[in-house]
This record gives sequence, C-alpha cells and structure tokens, in this order.
Amino acid sequence: ANQLRIKLPRQHLHPKVWEDWLALSQPL
Repeated sequence: ANQLRIKLPRQHLHPKVWEDWLALSQPL
C-alpha cells in the first residue's frame, strides 16, 4: 500500500480523496 501511495501523484488527487486514501493506508 505504501509503494502504491508513493507512486500516486498527490497533485492529481483531490484533497478529500487523498485524505480517504491516507485513512485506508493507515493501519487500524
């Protein structure tokens, strides 16, 4: 998940989508 997150360009993601992605990436 971390590798995919690094590959994804943050500039192309909307702030809300980026926050949701971070929430999914973080361990529960």
